[in-house]
Amino acid sequence: MLTLVVPMAGLGTRMQHYKKKPKVFINVEKKPMFIFSIENVNVTFHNLILITQKKNDVKKKYRNYFKKKKYKTFFIEINETLNGPLMSVLAAEKTLRKFMHSELLIINSDQKILWSGDWAINWFKTNLCAGGIPTINRQSRRHSYVKFDKKDPRRIILVREKEKISNNATVGVYWFNTVKNFLKASNKCISKKDFFFKNNEYYISHVYNYLAGKIFNFNLTEFWSLGEKRNFIAYLKNDYNIALKD
Repeated sequence: MLTLVVPMAGLGTRMQHYKKKPKVFINVEKKPMFIFSIENVNVTFHNLILITQKKNDVKKKYRNYFKKKKYKTFFIEINETLNGPLMSVLAAEKTLRKFMHSELLIINSDQKILWSGDWAINWFKTNLCAGGIPTINRQSRRHSYVKFDKKDPRRIILVREKEKISNNATVGVYWFNTVKNFLKASNKCISKKDFFFKNNEYYISHVYNYLAGKIFNFNLTEFWSLGEKRNFIAYLKNDYNIALKD
């Protein structure tokens, strides 16, 4: 069983000046961005948890769409902005605890990732990993980056937010072998106050630094971020040279 979590409780203001609405509602290939992101992740899942701003009324607007799906959908509505994506995910902790032994996949709501999702996750499990992170070659400091074990180039030993410790950037897709292990590592991350010091926000990437067990990398060849005007327009124009500079 796999539980998919999509934290989309930010204000989405980076795109509002461009499209005059929160970015998750901007259409990508005739679908709201967050639905587009869910559908193209290419992973079979059984539970979907959407963490949203209550004022955006996602539950009311899209309840019928998700009713038609084979998986079960949970809407977690919050009234405030939280300090970082990790805290947004933990707003759903009560629901997550219903699925403690489920695998967990957390994804961004504003991207397109090209990968064989089910195959990659099965590869993580075959190698008895506690966690798995797809990465892409990038240079921008706005990403989080991973560091590898010198003895095993598949194995990630450190993840840092907006600190370029390698050329392998995370892409907002994070797999954990169980919800239980994710919650345990998250508590350690918070107790250590391991937030990004420039904005005091907690990131999901840093949770891996407290996860017991192997964490493997899965290399990607193509990834599009859609949450900023420049990158969004580049995607519409199929201009991957711009995406590479992200």
